[in-house]
Amino acid sequence: MSSFSATAPATAFPRTAVAGAQAPPEPDFGPRVRVFAPGTPAAEVRAALDAAATGPAGEHQAFLFRPGRYRVDARLGARTWVAGLGLSPHEVTVEGALRASGGRGPEDGDAVAAELRPPVENLTLVPSAGVPAGGVVASRGKPFLYVDGAGAYRVFLPALRGGAVPGGGGPAHGWSVPLDRFFVARPGDSVRTLNRALAQGRHLLLTPGVYRLADTVRVKWAGTVVLGLGLAVLAPVGATVPMTVSDARGVRIAGLLFDAGPVTSPVLLELGRSGGGRSDPRAPASVQDVFFRIGGADTHRSTDAGRPPEGAQASRSGSEPAGGRAATALVVNSDHVQLDRVWAWRAGQGTGAGWAAGGPGRGGCPADPPGRPGVRFHDLPAVARDGAGTQAHAIDGTGGAAQGAATVAG
Repeated sequence: MSSFSATAPATAFPRTAVAGAQAPPEPDFGPRVRVFAPGTPAAEVRAALDAAATGPAGEHQAFLFRPGRYRVDARLGARTWVAGLGLSPHEVTVEGALRASGGRGPEDGDAVAAELRPPVENLTLVPSAGVPAGGVVASRGKPFLYVDGAGAYRVFLPALRGGAVPGGGGPAHGWSVPLDRFFVARPGDSVRTLNRALAQGRHLLLTPGVYRLADTVRVKWAGTVVLGLGLAVLAPVGATVPMTVSDARGVRIAGLLFDAGPVTSPVLLELGRSGGGRSDPRAPASVQDVFFRIGGADTHRSTDAGRPPEGAQASRSGSEPAGGRAATALVVNSDHVQLDRVWAWRAGQGTGAGWAAGGPGRGGCPADPPGRPGVRFHDLPAVARDGAGTQAHAIDGTGGAAQGAATVAG
């Protein structure tokens, strides 16, 4: 069982180094994680990122930058994740551009990604052009992987704070956990293997890829951390519930995408036991950078490395994807749970997309159609992102068009 203390004091962690100490060996994060050092040639970094951006669909990859300065001008694919390995964003500086749009010159796109899930974390970007986009965390930051002054990999758990300024500098406040307290998982690992590690009191670090789950990943102990790298996708097989949390006190879940399978799951993530889970305001649970997708994905088209998922049965359509189905995306039975950048959505395009598709019985239609008597809408803008494409009207045939230079219309 992992140790847990609701009242453990937060500690400030300045960057320190041990003179003459030999750096520990590099962890084996698998083939989908690449680590760069300041001495890595810029052309090599760019080639790796560009290859990931144009590579086969469905291959999630993570690129990690050790503390230092880099000169990078590269594309970021939809399944590419980039992160600094410093204890603060100031320890990794990238000069140049990281382009979600795939532009090749300063005039061809934003300098940093602004996709649904921001694929860039824990670094400082000095853009050559465009405007970087980012978000502000809530009252407690998400866990993150970093390299300490001796070269060892650790996971930092930010403390619960009030009145703090993100990126304000100074020492980090929280707890530092050595990587050997984590089970470093790969997509081929079985649910039994993951649950055995959790039962032994270890945390989980899920490396990129699709984890096909024929049973439930069960988080039993307070204070457990489940952290995904760039991006870890949990895809249920059959009507499986992908993950449950028994005791939510101090549990941190971050960096995951729950992708509903072709058979309806009753829920994709459940925190706390039904009827009221244990909680503590001094040690809230947190769900951060976690996404739930129902329908529209190609996750269930095939399996990693050609292997059938554990316990899987052939579908009637063979290799064709089926629309994802789930009754409920997220159930929270406990008090004192922080939800920070949580997206739960039904697909708007792709396989199984549609407002009534996918099986969720919750979530209402946001508005009546404008043609219904007595219904009025006001102060509704239409936005065409970056001037690419056209939003013809705000609702049906009502409202002006957003297109070209006029990216916002009322």
